[in-house]
Amino acid sequence: MKNMIPPLLRLVAGIALAAVLSASAAQAQYGGSADCLGPGETRNAVLAGQILPIKDAIAAAGLYGDPLKVNVCRDNGALVYYVSILDASGSAARYVLDARNGTNYGTY
Repeated sequence: MKNMIPPLLRLVAGIALAAVLSASAAQAQYGGSADCLGPGETRNAVLAGQILPIKDAIAAAGLYGDPLKVNVCRDNGALVYYVSILDASGSAARYVLDARNGTNYGTY
């Protein structure tokens, strides 16, 4: 008997599974103990003055370039930015920055 699951339903299920796996992979990649904020929580933290806007954190860290991917996560009780930055030469690097003051904790 042919597969009875419509192609669109399989696609939606695949996307949902990929999202769950990506979130799990992000937590594992960021030390396993990371608890990442969603876009709304991040925006609220910036508006409340709890963290710097990403551009300000990058500047405070002494880095230059455009953020490609940004996550704000709790790591050992502190909020940090996990950010991929594209520099002027076209190279990308990933950094961990203190979200409150931009301290550069290095690459990941």
